[in-house]
Amino acid sequence: MNFQEVYKRIAEDINYLFTSKEDALRYDRTFRAKVISQETNDKYTILYKNKKYIAKSDINLDIDDLVWVCAPQNNWDSLYIQNTNSMRNYEFRADGIYLNGVKITK
Repeated sequence: MNFQEVYKRIAEDINYLFTSKEDALRYDRTFRAKVISQETNDKYTILYKNKKYIAKSDINLDIDDLVWVCAPQNNWDSLYIQNTNSMRNYEFRADGIYLNGVKITK
C-alpha cells in the first residue's frame, strides 16, 4: 500500500466516524421551514425537506410564511419557531435577496 492509499483510507475512516455519530449528537438544530397550516392557537404545521412537522409558536403566523425553527437538543418532538419575525418581508429574486425592497445580498 502506498502513502496516497493510506491517506485516502484514513480520510474515509474519519469521515465515517463523524457522519455515523452526527444524528446521535444532542445539540440544537436550527433550520428554515414554511408554515403550511395552523393546528391550534400556538401550534403550526411546517414543511421542511418535503416532510410535515408540528412546531409551537408564541406569535401569530400566516400560511406560506418562512420561519426559523429550532429542534432543541436534536429533539424533533419539541420543535418551536424561534424567530419573532416571519420572513414575509423577504423577496427572493434572480439577482439576490431583498428585505423590505432593499437588496441584502451581493
